[in-house]
Amino acid sequence: MTHDVRLTDDQIERMLRGRSSEPYPGLVRDILSATSAADQQRRWALEWPSSHLSVLAAAALLAALLIGGALAAGALRDVANPVPPPLRPGWTGPLHPDLASMPKIIAAGSDMEGYALRDTTDADPAGIDITGLQYSWGFNRRWDLTLRAPAPYPSSNLVEFGVVLDVEADGIADCLIGINNDTPQQNGEFRVWVTNLASGETLQQVGGPYGSPIDFATDIIGPRLSLFFLSRGEPCDLVPGRPAFYAWATESVDGEVVAWDYAPDAAWLVPGPILP
Repeated sequence: MTHDVRLTDDQIERMLRGRSSEPYPGLVRDILSATSAADQQRRWALEWPSSHLSVLAAAALLAALLIGGALAAGALRDVANPVPPPLRPGWTGPLHPDLASMPKIIAAGSDMEGYALRDTTDADPAGIDITGLQYSWGFNRRWDLTLRAPAPYPSSNLVEFGVVLDVEADGIADCLIGINNDTPQQNGEFRVWVTNLASGETLQQVGGPYGSPIDFATDIIGPRLSLFFLSRGEPCDLVPGRPAFYAWATESVDGEVVAWDYAPDAAWLVPGPILP
């Protein structure tokens, strides 16, 4: 047996009068008349629900649709444009901001030859990629930087090389040595300088004759740059021994560093036990 769930006019009238705060004869007639005179709007297939539970259900459905759409769009985007590998850390300057906390790479050496490091190929152009380091303390203090290709001299770009020294291997930089092609003549001459990082005192030489405060040589054996003292190390107070250090190289265009290399990368090279 089935029941007819449709409401009759009498039932509708009784319901309206029962729910009205001021029922009066003709209430239903007035409502129907007002309804027939109002503009009719088509009911949309998706209409915002009115009940609390319906609102929650609709919000959950909308969130699921949005999340699913975002995941699908992201998957398509990743297929079209793969995520690039992490960028190499930017140039922070010759002095790293975290010198005291940098790790130490131990390099064993001999009493005559000093100590050395082989560095990875990790910079372009090849002329500033430092692939090897060696420190010698024989006749003079000498730092040899082996490059992947000859240094790009002469060049209209600013090209710099140098080393940062930690004399006591305590994580505090004591001395900065540098060489670049920033000279007024730009005719193959160089600017060399040494800075005492404790006092801020700098000695430099622009153009020849070189030798003070530091001397240099290039391409002695393959693509190499050598920096060495002919003096005791002014203005730095370099005590005899084997300092910790790292090397750096940059190429700049219009005052902006566009290529660089550290060796070791974000670490000190420190001497290990002297081998026989």
